[in-house]
Amino acid sequence: MTSFDAAVAFLEKHEVSLLLLDINLGERSGFELCRRIRESYDMPIFFISARTSDDDVLIALNIGGDDYIKKPYTLNVLLAKVKAVLERYEKAREAARQAASGAVRSWLRG
Repeated sequence: MTSFDAAVAFLEKHEVSLLLLDINLGERSGFELCRRIRESYDMPIFFISARTSDDDVLIALNIGGDDYIKKPYTLNVLLAKVKAVLERYEKAREAARQAASGAVRSWLRG
């Protein structure tokens, strides 16, 4: 997918575990898409870009990106980062489910 609008339409119809996002998305920016996604979704977002400016990295991380990978990169490093963040997100989701379940049980007993 190479456009902002196509990405938004895709996310509205499909469940996504992780998003790999470039900064340049035609006439709109990956930064803008990241902000929009963070309004409604909780998923890992990795920026992958040939842009190497520290300013770009800081913007990406400050608006909700989980990582910024500069091109060129190796597939092994990308896969290791994806695996680590997906495991962390899944553990956090499971902890939240358990906490919610415990709160409901406590409320029912109370």
